[in-house]
Amino acid sequence: MEPYILWLAAGLLLMALEMASGAFVLLPIGLGAATTGVLVWAGVPINLSMQLGLFGVFSVLALWLLRPLLKRWLQRAPDSYNEHAGQTVVVESPITHAASGSTGTVKYRGSSWQARAAEPEQTFATGSTLSIASVDGIVLVVRN
Repeated sequence: MEPYILWLAAGLLLMALEMASGAFVLLPIGLGAATTGVLVWAGVPINLSMQLGLFGVFSVLALWLLRPLLKRWLQRAPDSYNEHAGQTVVVESPITHAASGSTGTVKYRGSSWQARAAEPEQTFATGSTLSIASVDGIVLVVRN
C-alpha cells in the first residue's frame, strides 16, 4: 500500500473522530497527517523520517493557526445562553420551593424543559405564562 494512502486515511479518520469527540485535539493532528499525505502523493521525494517530521510540524502549525479561531468561538459560546432571557414559557408541571431544589417543567419552543423559580419563595401553577430570567446548565430560571 502506498504511503500517501496511509497518511490520507489517517488524516480523514482523525478528523472524523474529532467530529465525534469535539475536544479539538484530533483535528490539527488529522490536518497534519492529511497535509503530509498530499505532499507524498504529489511526488515530493521524502523518506519516512522526513514524513514523520513534517507530520509533526504540520500538526503543530495547524494547532497554532486554528487555536485563535477556537478561542474566539469558545468565548462567544456562553453568550448564546443569553438569547433565551426574556422569552415566554408556559408551565407544564407546577414549580414549587426552588430553595429546596425542586423544579417543575415548562414548554419552551415546543420542548419540555426543567425550570425553577428565580426567587426561592415563588411558586407557579400549571398553565402560568412566565419569562426566562436566565439559564442554569440545562434548567431554565423563570420569573413572572
